[in-house]
Amino acid sequence: MDDTRMSPVVITGERHNEIAEEPCEHMLTPEEIDRLPILPAGAELAEQAVYIDVMNLAAGPFRALPGQTCGSGHGIVAEIDTDPATWDRLCRCAGHAALAAQAERNIVEAELADPVS
Repeated sequence: MDDTRMSPVVITGERHNEIAEEPCEHMLTPEEIDRLPILPAGAELAEQAVYIDVMNLAAGPFRALPGQTCGSGHGIVAEIDTDPATWDRLCRCAGHAALAAQAERNIVEAELADPVS
């Protein structure tokens, strides 16, 4: 993996280790991440096909809209281009990332509501 494309699957795992009690057990290895069929920036997404952005797993899988393309800084992976076991692990990590992100938002909201004097 080149240094310009940090893996969100790994980054998210480190991030929710800070927030969640236990890391996602479905985390991909660096070798598996390198093999993900990440679409290049500007690639057109097939309308209604299912994708996941591995740079933002907490957003979860999504269906492409008409004319939607991959933006730069994203790691878009198509479900159809991914083996079922890997896709399942990505989705499970996405769920774990979403829970961790919600926990972080709850902490921030609680700190804002009751600032320390």
